[in-house]
Amino acid sequence: MRVASRFLATALALIPGVSVAQEAATPTEPVALFNSVCLSDQVRLKLKDFESLHHAQLPKGAREALGFAVPPGGAPRIAGQMALADAEVPNQLLALLPDRKVFLLLPDPGKSGSLAPICGVIWQGNHYPAAIKAAEALQQTGGLTGGPPLGTGIKGLNFAVIQSQGAIVGAAEYQGWTVLRAAPDLSTEGTQP
Repeated sequence: MRVASRFLATALALIPGVSVAQEAATPTEPVALFNSVCLSDQVRLKLKDFESLHHAQLPKGAREALGFAVPPGGAPRIAGQMALADAEVPNQLLALLPDRKVFLLLPDPGKSGSLAPICGVIWQGNHYPAAIKAAEALQQTGGLTGGPPLGTGIKGLNFAVIQSQGAIVGAAEYQGWTVLRAAPDLSTEGTQP
């Protein structure tokens, strides 16, 4: 199954009235949560383990790291506001309880906004090596693009974008937050999430 169709299945499985496997324990480790939700054919979460929120409710550092994880044209924004506008992130976000230090970004391809098709995990801490290792594990063809570009002057930024298995996978670390995200590869249609 292509990764893009998995995202839609993930989004549909979290809509009320659609069956979600409730027997399995919710992964609490961010990369395992990413793999379970964003790359799996079946969502296996206990929804009682999460609290729903909106992009504006994320901590500032998490919003900024998410902006770097979705670089337009494969390079991070280096000027202006680093956090994405709330309208660009219509996705449902779920905070993992009880700590609220891990956030799950669910895809919603039916909505407008640059992040609507994206599925990802945002978590507190500098865990770029774990995020990039997970992203590189998905790589089949193409090369890794990313790394702090020369001359950006953005201290503490690490990022990468990988084209793989019908998806664009991004990893970023900034201001004590790490992001691992994936979206369908729409580059054949002239757009890249």
